[in-house]
Amino acid sequence: MAGFHTEYSGFKFAFFYVAEYAHMVMISSLLVVLFFGGWLPPFPNVKFLHFLHLLPGFIWYLIKIMFFLYWLRLDPGHVPALPLRLARQAGLEMAHPLSLVNLLVVALLGSVL
Repeated sequence: MAGFHTEYSGFKFAFFYVAEYAHMVMISSLLVVLFFGGWLPPFPNVKFLHFLHLLPGFIWYLIKIMFFLYWLRLDPGHVPALPLRLARQAGLEMAHPLSLVNLLVVALLGSVL
């Protein structure tokens, strides 16, 4: 039993799932717009794939959003859960020192250029 399964029932439970799926659509849309070219077809500069321009932009946008929605629904079942201890350890041992090195490099290059 999960907490929200016992606390919510009927209409409240439906609102819970509508909010969850609305969040997934919003995250997928932001991913597509910010990192995956939005409405543009993939690999726009490759001459061999020029036929991809036949589909309109909104179709490419929907295809990319559907891909990420599929991935978001598939991910929890196929990726093992990362224990919180390992996530904290990875953040403290890898991400934090790399971010400090990145900050130093950007500051040095910004002052030189």
